[in-house]
Amino acid sequence: MPHASQIIALRGAPTVEAGHTARLEQWIAHVRQIRKGFHLTKVEFDEILRWKLGDLFSRQEKLRSANTNDAIRFTTRAAFAIESGDFDYELEVRVGLLTALPGVGVPVAAAVLAICEPSRYAVLDSTSWEQLFGKPKRSFTIKDYKKFMQLVNRLAANAYADRSVAKAG
Repeated sequence: MPHASQIIALRGAPTVEAGHTARLEQWIAHVRQIRKGFHLTKVEFDEILRWKLGDLFSRQEKLRSANTNDAIRFTTRAAFAIESGDFDYELEVRVGLLTALPGVGVPVAAAVLAICEPSRYAVLDSTSWEQLFGKPKRSFTIKDYKKFMQLVNRLAANAYADRSVAKAG
């Protein structure tokens, strides 16, 4: 299992996608500030999906075409309205709502959460799963995402504790 400092180093490593990711996060953060009852429009939602899926975006396009602007707006508003002191519960309900949209699986729902709330959620994919758990996985459930986020949060907490000790010394 990787050490927390390795995860932080990887997260901060510059990539071709890093600029696009930062611009997308900033755009959504701006939308959150100006829009009461935060929700995504179809254009915003599709942009996040294009970012997540890359060349595979068109693969589920016919299925996702059933998602109207109203359906996306209502579903994302409901998902982001869920606030609880229990992170696992909040994650489960939010992902459950988002995956109710045709063509949206757990990894895509995780990407939506990660772009909209990057300090709380992480992107889930087969590469990150294998890096954290040491074994390949190709399909994911909400339970898998909860397990993934529990480890990410534990590693992050350990990394910040390690940094605090280093600063104090």
